[in-house]
Amino acid sequence: MKKLNYFKMAAMAAAVSLTACNNDDDNNVTDNNNGSSVVAEANTEMPADYDFGVERTIQYNASSVAVNHSAVTVNGGTATITQAGTYRISGNSTDAHIVVDAGANDNVRIILDGVTLSNNYAPVLEAKNAYKVILRAEPGTQSTLADGTGNGGSATISSNTKLSIFGTGKLTVTGNDTDAIYSKGGVILKETDLVLNAKGDGVETDYNVDVLSGTITANTDGSVINATTVTRVNGGELSFMGKQNGIETGVYTQSGGRLLISGNGNGIVASSTGTSAAPVTVSDGYLYINVPQNGIESSGSIVTSGGTVIVAGNTASGKMAVKHAGAFDVSGGTLFVAGPTSGLSSTSTQNVITVNYPATMAANTLMSLQNTALENLMVVRPDYEYNSITVSSDQIKDGGIYRIFTGGQAGGTLENCMYTPLTGYTGGQLAATFTIQNKVTVVNAE
Repeated sequence: MKKLNYFKMAAMAAAVSLTACNNDDDNNVTDNNNGSSVVAEANTEMPADYDFGVERTIQYNASSVAVNHSAVTVNGGTATITQAGTYRISGNSTDAHIVVDAGANDNVRIILDGVTLSNNYAPVLEAKNAYKVILRAEPGTQSTLADGTGNGGSATISSNTKLSIFGTGKLTVTGNDTDAIYSKGGVILKETDLVLNAKGDGVETDYNVDVLSGTITANTDGSVINATTVTRVNGGELSFMGKQNGIETGVYTQSGGRLLISGNGNGIVASSTGTSAAPVTVSDGYLYINVPQNGIESSGSIVTSGGTVIVAGNTASGKMAVKHAGAFDVSGGTLFVAGPTSGLSSTSTQNVITVNYPATMAANTLMSLQNTALENLMVVRPDYEYNSITVSSDQIKDGGIYRIFTGGQAGGTLENCMYTPLTGYTGGQLAATFTIQNKVTVVNAE
């Protein structure tokens, strides 16, 4: 993980134990000068996160800031929040610097109400101290936050604590210096139409990133998500374009949602150490990876038990469509991989077929898997050249006889290199006929 951000550039104060309860009530004030400092840790969604109370207002108007409560101090374009509570921010400014410097037990909730805020020399939002900071993109609004190239290696949103972003409004965060969002604590993303543009990473954290729902569109020079411990995709419509990686993480799990990864680098890189859990697990949802480097790279095992996983291939020399140091177990779902893998595990409980071709197939050459009734179980058109494919589906039965065809034409809707629905396939050349005798069948095509 690269270490470029604002809060990583200075030593943090020694952490102290937190009390069992966090301050949420507007009248329950914590003295933020009591010497206590927040302990950065993993972020977990709590019902109280969405318990917004009486609002205090912060109104930006070009170079001035108007507030209605003593819990907010103002110095030029800097508005510093010093207490737990709910703060509605509105207006426009090119000198905006919102600082959260509350107590270590304080939940600070911020409503972004259609703002356009930027700052060339500092983060637009800098959470120095609080138990958790919760941002709500106000429904029906569009907010934009952007830093400049003079931000000193910090992110546009820089948090020293847990950070949650929710609300059905649209939020665009642009990191012109480096990351769009950095949080020393874990990050939860829910509901929001979130757009991330960054010279560095889209979201970087020392802990977890949990995507629960919403829409995320990202274009970054670094990784879209860079999470030290774990990235969980449980829902949402996600489109990631990362020049370095789509997702760089310790452990990756997907139990829902729809994730499309493209770019110039790797798709998912999971490099967890010291854990018995599979670094990459997909139990449901849709995952499509179209990158020239390693599609999925795991320091340990890979487990797919449901959903759809498509790796469209790769072109870089020495790279693999799926690379793993441990097992690759398939127990459910639909799997298609164009290009080499590190091999499938005999412990897989769903039938898997790997077809090796004697010559490289040109990009966009169709592949059809058919049963003895000449039914097309899968028709794909890989985006890159390929010399092997791996497929798995619950339609591949023990003892069944199957055929692989290459080339030809297909009708229907081509979605991320797979025809679904398929209306017909003709003109292909028979490449192999085989019988399923083991859970992993390796076929050498003619």
